[in-house]
Amino acid sequence: MKTIILLTVQLLALASIAFSQQGKRHFGIEANQFILQSGFGTSTELQIYVSDESGRRLSIGTYFDSKLNNIGGISVGFYKMLSRNEKYNSKKFTYYIFYNFIYHKTIIDRPLTGKDYYIATGKYKSMEHHVGLGIKLNINKNIYFKSEAGYGIYLGSIMKPSSPHPVLKESQGTNGTGAFLEIGTGILF
Repeated sequence: MKTIILLTVQLLALASIAFSQQGKRHFGIEANQFILQSGFGTSTELQIYVSDESGRRLSIGTYFDSKLNNIGGISVGFYKMLSRNEKYNSKKFTYYIFYNFIYHKTIIDRPLTGKDYYIATGKYKSMEHHVGLGIKLNINKNIYFKSEAGYGIYLGSIMKPSSPHPVLKESQGTNGTGAFLEIGTGILF
C-alpha cells in the first residue's frame, strides 16, 4: 500500500512540474540497474520522467534493493543534453551531464550476512548525491539505451553504520564519497 501511495505522489509531482513548463514536453519511463560504493550495492530502478525540447529532463522513481529484497527508497534525477541541437532524439549517440539524488530508508528486522558483509538489525537512513556524464544510444525515435558514470557523496552507509541515535533509534551511518555506475533502457512517449 505504501508503494502505491508513493508512486501516486510521484506521478502527481511530475505532472505538476511538467504542466507548469513552457514549450513542448515529452513523458517517458525508464528501467535502470545501478551500483553504488556507499554499501547499498546494486539496485533496480523504475523512473518516470518529463523532458523538454532543449534537452533538459527531470525524473523521479523508486528502486528495488536487491540485497535486502525490498523497495529501498526514492531517486530523483536531472540531466541536460550537451548537444545544442533541438533534435537530440534523432541522433544515434547523444551525451549529457547528470545529477542524481538517492534517499534510502531501510528497516532491518533480522541480521543479514553475506560472504563479505554483515548488517545488524535497526533503521538505516542515507542520502546520496552524484554528478557525472552519460551517453544515450537512440534505437529509434522512442526507444533508447543509456549508460552513466559519476562520482558523489553519501551521507550515511548501511555497511559502515554509526551507533543508533539514542531517541530515534535510527542509524545515520558514516559519510564518504563513492562512484556511481548505471545502465538502463527507456521509452519516450
